Amino acid sequence: MDLMRPSSLEQAQKMVQRYADAEPEALKRDFHNSLCAAYRPEEVREQLAQCGLETLQLEVVSDRHLIVWGPLPN
Repeated sequence: MDLMRPSSLEQAQKMVQRYADAEPEALKRDFHNSLCAAYRPEEVREQLAQCGLETLQLEVVSDRHLIVWGPLPN
């Protein structure tokens, strides 16, 4: 499971306010930077395909998380 990049900087800021508003500024900044540095689902799917890992599944499990799971190829 990992963070998923939001569609805009504005959306990233809204997520920081929603999930980390009471945290110290340093943690808010780190969360924002992590969101902005994360991959989008389509980028992860492309990376999996390039590595021959099409047996793995990708699911978006929240507004900010995705998970990759499944059997590895033999």
